[in-house]
Amino acid sequence: MKSQDCYELERINSYPKLHVRKITAEEMSCEACDLHRYCGHLVTLSGQAYDNQTLESDDFLQNDWQKLVIGKVCANRTEAYHQLRHYKYFLYRRCIPFIEETKEESANEIVELALSKMEAKNFLGTEVSYLESYLNEADYFQEENKDWLLS
Repeated sequence: MKSQDCYELERINSYPKLHVRKITAEEMSCEACDLHRYCGHLVTLSGQAYDNQTLESDDFLQNDWQKLVIGKVCANRTEAYHQLRHYKYFLYRRCIPFIEETKEESANEIVELALSKMEAKNFLGTEVSYLESYLNEADYFQEENKDWLLS
């Protein structure tokens, strides 16, 4: 892996928000893979950094953002990777309201009540569907990579 790839991966890992939009394609080095190609996607990475283990927000560089101009393949792969990389964090953020509205005392009661509320709103089924679609998209790129290596 090139040092450029490691740097871009680090940036994608650092920012929980991703916005990709099409722009007028320009022949240049892709800022994700460093290959010379037509790059017609602007990727904006932003959001509050967080600790991947504790999911607690990091107050360092609160309003920081990064922009990259990349090709179509890298844009698709970036979106797929980013969704999986930050899924746990966003799931955690979506679970907080279920926990905060619970007034129980013990941790077991809080968890049981929050889970029953989630089940009543089909929250868990919806989240499983999201995760499965993200995994399927990642599998597609994995299979595409294997096909490319074998040809």
